Amino acid sequence: MGNKFNNGDIVTLIKTGETGTIAIFPNRVSPIMKFSPSSYDNMDGVYYNAAIVKEDEIANASTEEKIRHIEIKHNKYYQPIQTHVIGDYQIIEDENGMFYPHFNFNPINVAHNSINSALIGVICKSHLDSDEKLSEYVLYLLGIEW
Repeated sequence: MGNKFNNGDIVTLIKTGETGTIAIFPNRVSPIMKFSPSSYDNMDGVYYNAAIVKEDEIANASTEEKIRHIEIKHNKYYQPIQTHVIGDYQIIEDENGMFYPHFNFNPINVAHNSINSALIGVICKSHLDSDEKLSEYVLYLLGIEW
C-alpha cells in the first residue's frame, strides 16, 4: 500500500492540530515521514530536527490551514495583509504592495507589483511550466505593468 501523502504536502497533526509540511525519506522497510511545523524554517529542505510521524498521525490540511501556512512562511520576509484565492492559485499581498503567487500552495518565487501581473504569471507557470519571459511577453501584449 502506497502513501496517501507526497513529499512537501501541507498536513495537520491530528493530536495537536499543528500545521506543517512533511518530507518522505525512502527506507528498506517503509518510508520515513518527518513533520516540520509551519513556524519552522525548512525552506532549505532541512528536516533533520523534524519529528518522525506515522501516516495515521497526520491528515491533509484544510484550505484555511494551507493559506495560514503559506502566510506564515511569507511572514519572515514581509507582513502579509491579504491572501487572494482564485481556484488553484493563491496570491499573497504584502504590506509593501507586492504580490507573490502560489500554485496549489507552492510558491512561484517571483514578486509582482499588481494582482493582475501575479495572476498571469502563475497561470503561465502552472499551465505551461514556462519561465518568467512568457509571462512578461503576455503582460506586454495586454499592456499590464510587470
